[in-house]
Amino acid sequence: MYWRWLAVPLVIIALVFLYFTWEVDHEKYAVYIIPPVVLLAVLIVFSPQIDWLMAKREPPELDPQIRKLLHQVSPFYTQLNPELKKRMRDRIGLLKMTFDFKPQAMEQVPEDIKAIVAYYAALLTFSFDKFLFSPFETVIIYKGPFPTPQFPQHWHICETFEEDGVLLFSADHLLKGFFQPAQYYPIGLHEMAHAFVLKNKHLSFPDPGDSVWEDIRQVSGVDRERLSKYIGLPEISPLLVSITYFFTLPARYKAVRPDLYASFSNIFQQDPAHV
Repeated sequence: MYWRWLAVPLVIIALVFLYFTWEVDHEKYAVYIIPPVVLLAVLIVFSPQIDWLMAKREPPELDPQIRKLLHQVSPFYTQLNPELKKRMRDRIGLLKMTFDFKPQAMEQVPEDIKAIVAYYAALLTFSFDKFLFSPFETVIIYKGPFPTPQFPQHWHICETFEEDGVLLFSADHLLKGFFQPAQYYPIGLHEMAHAFVLKNKHLSFPDPGDSVWEDIRQVSGVDRERLSKYIGLPEISPLLVSITYFFTLPARYKAVRPDLYASFSNIFQQDPAHV
């Protein structure tokens, strides 16, 4: 982390004066240990802010394999001009830093999983200057379906817990939805949209109502019951599903529901059918 580079000279200075205090003159040099130690303590306290400011000035480069995935899998990314592609990569790198990824029943969260979560966050906020997802910055990754205290009887593959700002995903299904969104519902985008809606309650989101499920079936070929069974929860928000297909099947969604498409286009300041 960037703050550690700033800490190195302070540690060296403190050690030098500690040496002189111990070996040369205790009374003369002891007082000089205090300033670098105090500065080091301040540096540690403000280390997250320092790291963020430094990262914004020079965003971390994405791994070449992740960049390759974007080219292969994301129609949104491939249609961007070089300047906007860099902006997207920078956003993904910065957002990946802000999420606290916690593995469950696995040793660590793979880097591609982290990048996919950050990609969906960057996609939703691509046209906004403010793109962070606070307070939804804790991401828990399971290998497969899981129960939770909110849904103890349902083994499901994704969830957003608003009270603690936590997003939960099944890694297997997250990957399937990213690589094959036409065959597998992209749960990463669904739950990231959930977080976006919850943190932007000042925005006027349309209420699609239950009648939109027939439109969703025309767009995706998936009906309400099938999607509910796939996710593993009894209730699925038609608003979140509509936002998901607005981004993943924009041309079809626009043809079937031009009114909702226009609303989402206005809210997200994007026209994904014509990037």
